[in-house]
Amino acid sequence: MTINSRYIKEKKLYSIVMGQDFNYSDYRDFKGAYEKIPVDAEALELNLKNTMHIDSSALGMMLLMNEHVHKQVSHIDVTNSNPNVLKIFEISHFKKIFNITSH
Repeated sequence: MTINSRYIKEKKLYSIVMGQDFNYSDYRDFKGAYEKIPVDAEALELNLKNTMHIDSSALGMMLLMNEHVHKQVSHIDVTNSNPNVLKIFEISHFKKIFNITSH
């Protein structure tokens, strides 16, 4: 899977865009992406606009990401979740941890 990241300096926003499936095979690339967050970033966006499916390992990776960056950024937004992914977030109560929006 392709994971793209970019820093929007004027917004101080670091954005990670996931591919179609978000699962354990993405562990190294995903970890590498969130570990590269610039020191002056104030927000992190996990953009799921391309993601059709996530599994439990992806949820675990998101929790690890949260642990790693929560002291650095003021908030983490999970954006563009499709209805199936959004349902998984609702069942797992991730809306209590992250700001989650849908398409």
